[in-house]
Amino acid sequence: MSVERFLEPSKTECFYPRQFETAEELIVILKQYLEYSNRQRIQQKLKRLTPIDSRNQS
Repeated sequence: MSVERFLEPSKTECFYPRQFETAEELIVILKQYLEYSNRQRIQQKLKRLTPIDSRNQS
């Protein structure tokens, strides 16, 4: 996944709705979002598959 394809939705879905108290809190949320983005979030450009499912089909 390109950085741009990750950053745009992550800003609106993960970062903008919250205010982080510590850097550790930000890291935990970022790791959770990365897991969600790679394993659960369906991507239109990947023929409605998750990135993990798309890689597994290759």
